[in-house]
Amino acid sequence: MFDLQVDTDEVRRVARDVAATGARVAAGVEPPPPVTVPRWDTCGAVVALAGEAHRFGSAIADGLAATGHDLRTTADAYDDADARAAARLAALG
Repeated sequence: MFDLQVDTDEVRRVARDVAATGARVAAGVEPPPPVTVPRWDTCGAVVALAGEAHRFGSAIADGLAATGHDLRTTADAYDDADARAAARLAALG
């Protein structure tokens, strides 16, 4: 048998940091600007590339936010399970 120790306060701190990074990424992602004249042959490719960059940045920001949420949820679940186990052990006397 082994003894698993989890520092849930540290997990929550990391979760906050990850979520904050996601928020910074989201704040830095801007939609591509409209194309103005003159409209060169390459404008379509540039607009498409800018759109993909925007979608990619948004996906990264969403993933970071979800990871932060999952870390917090995991820390909460660990604390709940730990409290239930301690209560069962205490009931055994």
